[in-house]
Amino acid sequence: LERHGLGRYVLVMDIEGAEAEILASDSAALSGCVQIIAELHETRRGGRVISQEDLAREIESLGFDRAKQDGFVYVFARRSS
Repeated sequence: LERHGLGRYVLVMDIEGAEAEILASDSAALSGCVQIIAELHETRRGGRVISQEDLAREIESLGFDRAKQDGFVYVFARRSS
């Protein structure tokens, strides 16, 4: 993100469960993210099942509010500080 000079951005994810690893290993990369549109999938991390709702709560814990949900697709907006 720094190398390409990205400041504020919108993240669109449909990566079939890999979102759990991104949230766990690189949540700092979301500092410039203002909105996330993601299709969340139940997955496994560290031998543990991670539900869609678990992932949604994890995104919320990173400073986002759930703006909309339609089935597996979620829209999150950066919480105002």
